[in-house]
Amino acid sequence: FILLVPEASLPARDICSDMSVAGIIFSGVIFLINNPNMVNGLVPKVLAGHRFEAYANDPNYFSTYICLAFSALVIKTRVKIIDYFLMLILLLFALLTTSKMCIILIIVDIIYFVLETFNDSSRLLKNVITIFAFCLIVYFLRDFIRMFLEKLIDRAGGNRLTIDTLTSNRFSIVIDYLKILSDDIFAFLFGRGFSYNDVLKTTETYLAHNTYLDVVLSWGIIGAFVFSYVMCIWHKKYRERLKTDKISYQNKLPLITLLLSFFSLSSFNAGMFYFIIAYSMIQMRPP
Repeated sequence: FILLVPEASLPARDICSDMSVAGIIFSGVIFLINNPNMVNGLVPKVLAGHRFEAYANDPNYFSTYICLAFSALVIKTRVKIIDYFLMLILLLFALLTTSKMCIILIIVDIIYFVLETFNDSSRLLKNVITIFAFCLIVYFLRDFIRMFLEKLIDRAGGNRLTIDTLTSNRFSIVIDYLKILSDDIFAFLFGRGFSYNDVLKTTETYLAHNTYLDVVLSWGIIGAFVFSYVMCIWHKKYRERLKTDKISYQNKLPLITLLLSFFSLSSFNAGMFYFIIAYSMIQMRPP
């Protein structure tokens, strides 16, 4: 799939978008079908602290897939009525993951999409009517959405908001690892491999929950530099294949979404890491 990225045509971009949305929705639906006991108790369980992850094995991974799919829908060549329905399903799944980063990124996507809609005078009336219908559905689901937003606020600390509650203790984990790196010059230069959390003992053997720090902890600052250089070369070659000097921010939206999600996700040693990079880059193809 990665090898095919530079040759991706515009239809392939939209096809990849539709396939990713289908994969997420089918994953969630089939998971609930195979676990019927969770259907009636899903909302109470989520409100009690259980985070919906379907078959992603991790709610943070699942929420990242949702964010990428949502941003890809927003920049589709021609957004259809069914796409608004799919956006709504993705939004509901995002609420079930109770991922703060995911909700923030989706809200940014929605704001961008609304602004772009009003800038497109050729389909303004149709898009405004569709957005109104979308908002109407959200209004009828307001109590459901409100419950999960309150859960998100509670996870962020509620009235006791701190940097740790806001980041689900990720900030403290990053600080702990930075202190370890400052005392271990070998780990700082060359890293400790993908199992760094077992080698570099912190108070708890957590992953960094930050992909950028993941790279440094796994390969060291030298490996991180080499990796970043290779990725920049890949990006440059890809732009050359696209035969364009400038890629619009609209087409970069999935990539920007991914780069921001990396701040709250440990994915460097995950099997999906290069796939989601390739997926976000395939969306950069200009219309």
